[in-house]
Amino acid sequence: MINWSLEEDIELKRLVHTYGEKSFHRICKHMPYKTEIRCHNRWFYFKAIEAEKNLNPIEKLQLNLMGAHSVNTIPNLPRSQWDPEEDRILREKVNMLGT
Repeated sequence: MINWSLEEDIELKRLVHTYGEKSFHRICKHMPYKTEIRCHNRWFYFKAIEAEKNLNPIEKLQLNLMGAHSVNTIPNLPRSQWDPEEDRILREKVNMLGT
């Protein structure tokens, strides 16, 4: 299984809260079909989306002036490894469930 289901996203959040953000080697053992790097990238992608939501209007304007129009172009944030439809679904679920 390559894509992330809602249940996997919820489990990833639970495991990160249990083991912490530096234990993806342990977390991936509880996530069938997911590697350490995929768990790491998915978690930090959640955090990047949350960071983008929390920008104030001046920061958003600054990013727009820099040509950064989404989380994928904000400096120092991880780039998405998912296609646009997966990104849309992820954003929808984060808005619905939070991080």
